[in-house]
Order: sequence, then structure tokens, then C-alpha cells
Amino acid sequence: MIKNLSALVLSLSILLLASPAAQAQEADTQDFQTWTAVLGTAEVPAENLNLKLWFDGHMRRGGPGTTLILRPGLGYELTPWLSVWAGYAWVPVYSDPSGSRVDEHRAWQQIIVKKSWINGRLNAQSRTRFEQRFHESSEATGLRVRQFARVDFRNHPNTPWGVALWDELFWGLNDPGFAASGFDQNRLFLGPTLQAREGLRIEAGYLWARLERQETLLDQHVAAVNFFVAF
Repeated sequence: MIKNLSALVLSLSILLLASPAAQAQEADTQDFQTWTAVLGTAEVPAENLNLKLWFDGHMRRGGPGTTLILRPGLGYELTPWLSVWAGYAWVPVYSDPSGSRVDEHRAWQQIIVKKSWINGRLNAQSRTRFEQRFHESSEATGLRVRQFARVDFRNHPNTPWGVALWDELFWGLNDPGFAASGFDQNRLFLGPTLQAREGLRIEAGYLWARLERQETLLDQHVAAVNFFVAF
């Protein structure tokens, strides 16, 4: 178990250090935001199909305005530790200065791999997501890969409290006009978790996001609260 844990920590450390978000260079712009999300999964009531429903909704408030994300999907559990998913996302962005709204639509597919140790007190997850992005400002389709890695730990099996650490790297595969190819952004989160009841977990903490926008680096310092619901 110690060997597996050491390999997990080493892999996550390499991801953090290799990502542009971990490089020690000063960003051009700072922004402070609040992000709230509800993320849910549910079993499809169909015998022997192993199908699951996915939905996550986000509201992100910052200096430029407000971003909403509505992302439904459908998944298939191949094994208890491996699942595949596909779905759609609507991303409207509301600008405070202009009062306008810009829409983005996405098709997405993802693979999730998860593993637990110490009777479920230590958990790890890897999620690889591929997005096809359709933005109203361009006729081209943007292609982007997102790699997410997460670990969470509880000190005692009877305590509902724990701590979570995760990192997600975004990489553009082409230049559709509204987004550049190459590094897009990186997000790093650390915070406590609370298993409020069966099927409901709450996580709140600090999220640091580094974005590259039109050759300008942007640091976002985010107070994040996430609600995870399972049915």
C-alpha cells in the first residue's frame, strides 16, 4: 500500500510541477472570484445496464462578470474503477461592463479511473476529458483536452471530515479564433471536505487558476464551494 501511495504522490507532484500553473513567474493580471458548483450522479433504473446520469452546474462570479455552466451527460461503468461518459455543456458568459451575453456550447467525452486504499480513507481519481467547443464568435470548432488528478484523505474511518487536493490542466489542440492552441489554463485546489450525509459531500477551499488569454497571464484567486450529490 505504501508503495502505491508513494507512486500516487509522485505522479501528482510531477503533474503540478510540470504544469504552467506551478511555474514561478509573475502573472500580468490578478482577479478574485467566487465559484459555486453542484455536481451530481445518479443510477439509471435499468437492470444490468450499468448506466449513470451526470449533471454539474456552476456559477462563477468575478471582476469581468458571471459565468454559468450547465453540463448534463450519460455514463457507462465498465468496472467499479473505470467509467466512460459523454454529454453536452452550455456556457453563457455575462459581462458586467457591457451587459451582454456570449454563449459557448460544448460536446464532451471523458474517461474516469478511480482507486481507494485504507478502507476508503484514501481515494484517488484521474479524469481525462475531450471537448469540442462551439463559440458564437467563430465558425470553427475548438478542440481541448483536460487532465484532472485528485486525492482526498480522511484520518479516521468514523470522521466525516477530510482534505482534498486536485489539479487540472487544460490544453488546446487547435486555434479556432476564440482560443489559442497549447496551454490554456491550470487549476489547483486545496480544502477540507465534509461527508454531510450519505450521498452528499461538501468541499470548500482555495482554488488558484492560471490562464493564458491573448498573450496575457491571468491569476484567479477563487473561494470555491462544491456540493457533490449521488443518487
